[in-house]
Amino acid sequence: MDDQAGRAGLGVNHWVAYGIAPETKGLPEAAAVAAPAGLSAGKNSLGMPYLGPCPPRGNAPQHYVYTLIATSLEAGALPPGLDKAAVLEALQGGKALGAASLVLRFNH
Repeated sequence: MDDQAGRAGLGVNHWVAYGIAPETKGLPEAAAVAAPAGLSAGKNSLGMPYLGPCPPRGNAPQHYVYTLIATSLEAGALPPGLDKAAVLEALQGGKALGAASLVLRFNH
């Protein structure tokens, strides 16, 4: 989950989760806060597992981009605690098979 306009346009990564089995149909409520079995929690821009949407009050809605990447890696192939850059690095060399993104808007 990324906010590309956060930190005055430098971007903020709010959540990294990976190692999700391909047969997974959904995630339970609060999966970002307490990672369920079958999901590896990474580290966001602040070195934490999750940071919820937090645009400045009174600003226009911020865009939060959720990207899901299908890979050829086994579900438990990567260790927990990786940041976004490390996950993307691990997918180099043809391990990323395809991706889809969803953009949600949020403001106070």
